[in-house]
Amino acid sequence: MEKLTLRKEVLGKALKTLEKSLTKLENKKYDDYQELRDSIIQRFEYSTDTFWKYLKDYLFFILKIEVEFARPKPILKECFDAKIINKEEFDISIDLIEDRNLTSHGYNEDLAEEISRDIPKYFLLMKHKFVFKSINEKVIIFDIDGVLIHSKDINGKYLWSKNIHVDLGITEDQISKIYSANWNLVLMGLISTQQHLEKVFTKLNITLSVDEFIKYWLNHDFYINTEIIQIIKSIKGPRCCIGTNQDSHRTAFLQEKLTPYFDVFFSSYQIGAIKPELKFFKYIESNLNLQAKDIALIDDLLPNIQAATKLGWACHHYQGIEKFKNFICNMIK
Repeated sequence: MEKLTLRKEVLGKALKTLEKSLTKLENKKYDDYQELRDSIIQRFEYSTDTFWKYLKDYLFFILKIEVEFARPKPILKECFDAKIINKEEFDISIDLIEDRNLTSHGYNEDLAEEISRDIPKYFLLMKHKFVFKSINEKVIIFDIDGVLIHSKDINGKYLWSKNIHVDLGITEDQISKIYSANWNLVLMGLISTQQHLEKVFTKLNITLSVDEFIKYWLNHDFYINTEIIQIIKSIKGPRCCIGTNQDSHRTAFLQEKLTPYFDVFFSSYQIGAIKPELKFFKYIESNLNLQAKDIALIDDLLPNIQAATKLGWACHHYQGIEKFKNFICNMIK
């Protein structure tokens, strides 16, 4: 474990130097562009080499997975299989390694320019997905529906589907059957959203295309809680992450919308378990390499709060903004 801690510290320092150079480039604070760009590439090389070695140690010490071939791509594949990264992140990581290999083949001006344009993307992946803070780190896990997003009206009806009968011709009864018990299989990634919807649409004689339904659902199910977002933006100290029960489509949609405010996005379909299952919470502990006492959960559903509390998480049953403010003040003081 000490080796992992040291590796993490080295990676963190490497990424800080890379970030410093990237910031200079972004703010155009340089005298010689080519010199700064080449410096960025050098720091990218060192960060990448440290990055995949850190992943190897993380797999071994945290997940107890020993990679037979200590090379970058097999290690990334193990990370993908362990659901540490999703398919998009895996593809970006592979591109990262391939670009790192290209920089070893001698200097080429056009190639240097091309690779330098992708380095900010690689940097963000390494920083936000894999560099976890110090031993004294605290993390707050936020639920989405009912916390970050207003999902129901005062009568308990879903806000996003209030006009769906007029807009798409789908009834409330049909909506309830779409999100039936089998929906949990979608949330756990056991069947695809399309597969589930196509089967239900056929059974209910819904002629609307699945793609059109998904687009409508995603675009209308985003009544963001602006009050809580403003508080999250002001939090200093604990890292803010998301832990939510979502399918693959809504996960991708919400990640794009909420990434600026959160470090890590934990979704049930990637974990293979849904709240309040123990596996969901234990996965987060393992992924963050933190003890239960260092994690807090903000959730509007009592069963989720009860499950996390039994593990030793600090929990807040979200029922309104004022009590949430008090919880956060007590946590970070």
